[in-house]
Amino acid sequence: MVKRLAWGVAALVIVAAIAVVVGVHLIDTPAVRAEIQARLSAALGGQIEWQALEVRLLPAPHGELQRVRIEIPGALSARADDVDVYLRLWPLLRGRAEIASVSVSRPEVRIAAAGKPQKEDTPFDPLAAYRAAVEPVARALQKFAPDTQFRIEAAEIDLPAVPLRLRDLNATASTSGDGVDLQVDAASNYWQRLRAKGRLAYADLSARADVELDGLVVDRELPAARLRGELRTDAKTAIEVAAEGTLGTLFHAASAKLRLPATGAPHASAEISAADLAQALAIARRKLSGLDAIESAEGRVSARVELVLQERWQAGVQVLKSDAAVKLAALPWKLSVHAGHAAITQSEIRVRGARGSLGDSSFTEVAAQVELGKRPRLAAASGQATLRLEQWFPWLQKQLPLEEISALSGNVEVALQRMALRFDRPADVTFDAVATPRQVSATLKALPAPLSVTAGSAQVSAAQVRLDRLAVAMLDAKALVSGTVAMKGPKVELSLAEGALGEKAMQWALARAEVPARLEPKTPLRFSAKRIAWAPQAPLQADASVDFDGGPAVAALLAWQPDKLELRRLAIKDARSDAVLGATVGGELLQASFSGTLYGRSLASMLRRPLGELQGDAGVARGKLRLNFDRKQPERSVAEGRLRVDALDLTPLVGAKALLRSVDFTADSSSLRIGEALLEWEEQPISLRGEIRLGGQAPVIDARLESSGVVVDRLLPAGKPAGAEEPKQSKLWPLPVTGRVEVRAGFVQYQHYRIEPLQGSLLLERERADLVVKEARMCGVSFPLSGVATPEDVVVSAQITMKDEPIAQALRCLTGEALDITGNADLRADLSTRGARADRVRNLAGTAQVEVRNGRVKKFALLGNILSLRNIASLEKMQESGFPYRSMSAKGSFANGAFLVEEGFFDSDAARLAVTGRVDLLGANSRLDVLLGLLTTVDRVAGAIPIIGDIFGGSMTALPIAVSGDIRDPRVVPLGPRAVTDRLLGIFERTLKLPGKLVVPLEKDLPR
Repeated sequence: MVKRLAWGVAALVIVAAIAVVVGVHLIDTPAVRAEIQARLSAALGGQIEWQALEVRLLPAPHGELQRVRIEIPGALSARADDVDVYLRLWPLLRGRAEIASVSVSRPEVRIAAAGKPQKEDTPFDPLAAYRAAVEPVARALQKFAPDTQFRIEAAEIDLPAVPLRLRDLNATASTSGDGVDLQVDAASNYWQRLRAKGRLAYADLSARADVELDGLVVDRELPAARLRGELRTDAKTAIEVAAEGTLGTLFHAASAKLRLPATGAPHASAEISAADLAQALAIARRKLSGLDAIESAEGRVSARVELVLQERWQAGVQVLKSDAAVKLAALPWKLSVHAGHAAITQSEIRVRGARGSLGDSSFTEVAAQVELGKRPRLAAASGQATLRLEQWFPWLQKQLPLEEISALSGNVEVALQRMALRFDRPADVTFDAVATPRQVSATLKALPAPLSVTAGSAQVSAAQVRLDRLAVAMLDAKALVSGTVAMKGPKVELSLAEGALGEKAMQWALARAEVPARLEPKTPLRFSAKRIAWAPQAPLQADASVDFDGGPAVAALLAWQPDKLELRRLAIKDARSDAVLGATVGGELLQASFSGTLYGRSLASMLRRPLGELQGDAGVARGKLRLNFDRKQPERSVAEGRLRVDALDLTPLVGAKALLRSVDFTADSSSLRIGEALLEWEEQPISLRGEIRLGGQAPVIDARLESSGVVVDRLLPAGKPAGAEEPKQSKLWPLPVTGRVEVRAGFVQYQHYRIEPLQGSLLLERERADLVVKEARMCGVSFPLSGVATPEDVVVSAQITMKDEPIAQALRCLTGEALDITGNADLRADLSTRGARADRVRNLAGTAQVEVRNGRVKKFALLGNILSLRNIASLEKMQESGFPYRSMSAKGSFANGAFLVEEGFFDSDAARLAVTGRVDLLGANSRLDVLLGLLTTVDRVAGAIPIIGDIFGGSMTALPIAVSGDIRDPRVVPLGPRAVTDRLLGIFERTLKLPGKLVVPLEKDLPR
């Protein structure tokens, strides 16, 4: 374009010079003018025209063209009002034309785009283009205007291909024998004012120029820029540009360099000082979409930018200084980048050396490679960070289920070694990182003290977490944890080393597990675990060992899952003991094994506070015994070996004085024989002997259990009375053994109840158990009973009988001193019940009939409350020596948790009572109807009713009474005549054997 413009200007100069030399009288004719225009047009490859040509010799020889127009198709279009060319006089007189100056007024130039595009595979050579454009002009100026002044005033140049429109262009050029000096001043559609001053050397076409540019606006969203720069070239190696400037308030200062080499790619660099990040973000939001992830920005940043301008361009950005920060919408903290370098191409972005902070956390040496394209992906990433957990924990609580963690503190140093992901599939991320805790502390609701992690590391990937000697501690417990946690599954494989457990941690663990204090191990103890493994649908497995200070070394290999525990190996070894135990409990298989020698003192030495004084070695168990019982296939059950126990003191383990005086187990493939097992529990001897035969559908037991006497309270743990808990669903069935067990005890006592003697047998089948108590007597009452238990139900029945036997002791014993009545009794009760323990009183059924004769009532709340009504009788006699009576009787049945009194009668010299109704055995809903008969020897009672009839030749007054509430202290309320029922009168008639009927007078006939 510059070349075409130069040739156009040269054409104008040549025309004016010819006019001066030849003379206006020769060329200023239509024919000559047309001929000249035609030749010049042919030479230019276009068309040149003018309206007038004036030539003057004074005051200096010059020619003036008016309204000049040049059209070169595909190249340029130019118009000028005036073109003045001044020639030097002396050379002109000698017949030679030398131009002194050229002046062009108000030219308008429009330069078209290049006609033939450059081939895509031909590299652009800026030096060649420069020389091609400048060399013809330089040669023309050197030849035709070696010492000339050129001046252009108020020019306008339009370059639509850029698009660039220059206006108010004023230019001055001065040529000499070795070059040309140029000054330009112009405005355009991109800037307010351009000032340039430079020089071009003819010899090598080297050039230099100083440029000042004000009000440069390349985008309407950007503030106006101000530039000061220098252009230079040696026309051989490179064209170089160096500039400094500002961009409004967006940044304080900037410097830039551009180098266009003869070979190789153009290169540009810029250094920006204190760029306003908030203003830059506002501009970016107006130009780009998808920036909603950035909430805000603040501060200023200084950076260096490097550009390689070629078909596969490259850009580099280096952060030099920054106090800037951006707030991401997804995070509650500000992100600051203090340093770093980014390399950008059309296909990827590479980041290295990034350093900065995210809130109170920091990161350094961050590197990343982002591949651009249809599916952008993070190809690689690495870096280091220090995460402050106090900062991250509140945010993590909202993102993850961390309800059990109350607090987190400390730092975690993270070294990201590798990361890759596709941005459209973030769940498929792959990475490797190493996390190193620095004084990390976690407060968990389930733990009594913070859990600290102070050393070690964790290698984290998308697939697993690998722990390496992570130092974990709580209270006075600590361990080094290593192993892996696989995310898929998940699956856990851990090991523990250098573990230590102190008194505080041990006491908390035992309390949490509700383990009795007597079983607290001696501390401190040392432990380790070769392997702890867990996975879904698989048991928790552990291979661990414990060393007790002054005690044995214990090694355990076990597996646990709900409803099944496999103690595959438990080894106990010290100076004297060397034993291996095993057991499987739960599921279809029951296994137990023992081999070696185990002294009782070895067991006691593991405990912190063994109970009692141990004698000698505290007993010993030795031998080798293995038992396998398969509930599903009992015929596969086996037993073999022998185990002998002598004076083994179990007191430290069971929390009570217990001595396994002797046990002799002998087993072969078909049976297990118990020669004799003698156990003393709290000085209560119990012996067991018998045999268990293996094979068939279930093992068959034939055994005898004997004791001179057992106090059940001394066998039970403190605070857990017998029957306090009952499983919701029994897992006993089918029974693991069948056969018969005979039981004989001199007595069995529980609380204040004493059964003496007790003799019975238990018959066992797979789906049924029969209990037959042949002899049992409690509180002076004999009650042989029988029971049947099946998977569906439990049924118990008993017959209780007394025949003219004293009842005082039995009543006091059975009621816990609630009743105190003397006399002899006849009793017969046929009772049965069924169901769970809680339902057995409600399900009680059967009949009972009792009669007591010739005694005294010393304590009976029901009778006392009735007789104390309206001072019917004084209670002083009952309190002192008892209330005498002739007889008491009751007959009824049990149903729905109550005793239904069919009829009851009390006969004494002072009063007679007839009773019917319901006694609640479960609560306070008893309801009895009572008719109190008063004999003549009793003082008249207000409200009493005369009953007419043949009662020993006279009449009887009576009082109807309602009894309700808790039978142990009932509420007594007198009633009116209508409450006297025929049923109550019938009780009197039948009991007293009266010859006639009793009648209640009409209410109107009663005495007033």
